[in-house]
Amino acid sequence: MTGESSSDGRVGPDLTRAAVVACCILGLVLVAGFLPAVDQVDDADTAGIGTDERAEDPADDGAGDGSGEDDDPASREISVAGTTPGQEMRVTVRSDGDPVSDAAITVDGDQVGSTGDTGALEVFAPYESSVNVSASASGWTESERVALSTDVDVTRRGVDAEAGTLTIAATIDDESLPGASVTVDGEQVAKTGDNGVAKVPLPADDATVDVRRGAAEGAASIDTDDVGLAVEGAWFVPKLPLGPATARVDMDGVPVRNAPVTVDGERVGTTDDGKTRFRLPAADSATIGTEVRGESASSELDGLVFGLAWSVLGALSLLIGIVIMYLRAFDLQTRRQHRLRIGSKLSLDGLWPSGVLSGVGAAVTGIPAAIGRAAGAVASLFGRLGGGVGWLSQFTGALRLPRVALPSLPSLAGLSALSLLPSLGRGSRSIDGDDDDGEPADRDETARTISDEPAIEAEDDAAPTPTVRRAWHRLVDRLGVARRETRTPGQIARRAIDAGYPDDAVDRLTGAFRDVEYGGRSESDDRVQAAYDALDRIRSEEDDES
Repeated sequence: MTGESSSDGRVGPDLTRAAVVACCILGLVLVAGFLPAVDQVDDADTAGIGTDERAEDPADDGAGDGSGEDDDPASREISVAGTTPGQEMRVTVRSDGDPVSDAAITVDGDQVGSTGDTGALEVFAPYESSVNVSASASGWTESERVALSTDVDVTRRGVDAEAGTLTIAATIDDESLPGASVTVDGEQVAKTGDNGVAKVPLPADDATVDVRRGAAEGAASIDTDDVGLAVEGAWFVPKLPLGPATARVDMDGVPVRNAPVTVDGERVGTTDDGKTRFRLPAADSATIGTEVRGESASSELDGLVFGLAWSVLGALSLLIGIVIMYLRAFDLQTRRQHRLRIGSKLSLDGLWPSGVLSGVGAAVTGIPAAIGRAAGAVASLFGRLGGGVGWLSQFTGALRLPRVALPSLPSLAGLSALSLLPSLGRGSRSIDGDDDDGEPADRDETARTISDEPAIEAEDDAAPTPTVRRAWHRLVDRLGVARRETRTPGQIARRAIDAGYPDDAVDRLTGAFRDVEYGGRSESDDRVQAAYDALDRIRSEEDDES
């Protein structure tokens, strides 16, 4: 029977086989315990283990929206732009470079708002030296200590001498500081307005003005004993007798308003924004003064006449230099053309009364001689003063400025400023190259205009004073020349000869007219007689032909 022991005590074969089977089963159980379940292997195959791909756990992606609890603190950042107290500062929160929205922002423990879609929030910067800015999202909080600007710039705007006040302006980083306490030597005297400006009583002695709000503070000092006065010429004009001047009054470098300004003890004005304009007296010296809060200042001006002499010398030098440059730059013929062109442009065709133009012409005639006399006087003055300008007297002598005879025809051609220029050089061969006898270098005189003296309307008028010019114009009248002011003596003479008048008589009359009109010769009795003898010869020839 199976499972029974033999009589000799040995185990039977059936029992041995059962033990072996039991051991095999136990081994299988143990092996199965160390192997993965079948469904786990299938899931792994489905996820693509064989292709080295893994499913990502959403908890491990650190999305940067502030919702993950496992974010790396090193990837979160708080930045603050704008550190001026009283102004807005911009707080921006980022995670891995991306903006974090809906992050709660606190400043020094007080929640002030939450970030928007851009991860930013603008908050008011308190008047403190520094603030602690914190940002909180789900699961994390970050903080940043931010230093703020506290240096206040106090500017002294001006002093009002009449009101006795000092105006100051307080700023931080060029931004106005409103509502700040203003103290003078420790005593509060005012508060700054919305624009950061305050007026404080002007102290009697040197004082320090302090401005403070919270941790922001600044100071400025003023020396009320330091009153200054400066006198300047107006614009580019130096200080001259009866000339304009400007007085500037300041206190320790600060402009002073409503400060009185006196000249030799007489009040001439009051400063506005630290300055005022006035006129200097007709004297060689003057004392300019002012007084602010019992402190006075003065300025002594000397040598005003000497400055006037220098100014006159400078103006004369400039004028003479312009004339000489013109004479050297253009030859005689070109200058004649300039005179003709300008004279034609300015001509009013007789609309002006001849008497008026004659008077103006007489006044202008003396200008060159007056310039020469003035230059000589100034040169003599500076020669005595040792000014080192003795050359000027030699120069004015060499220039030989003559008197210029201007015609009287009612036309502005003879009053042109350029009509004076050719005459300025007639006395000097080095400038024009004309001969001393007054004969023009160009005999044709194609550009020179004849005198604008009006023609004699009738020969049987009451006997006028005989002159060379009158004789000449009688010839011009006989020829019936139109626009005589544009014709040269040479052209008139050729027309007379072509008309049949005797050559010698026409040449004598033309020569006499040129000597007087262009050569600067006087109308002597002999020259006038010669002109009328030539005119009588022309008349007689005309009478014989008729």
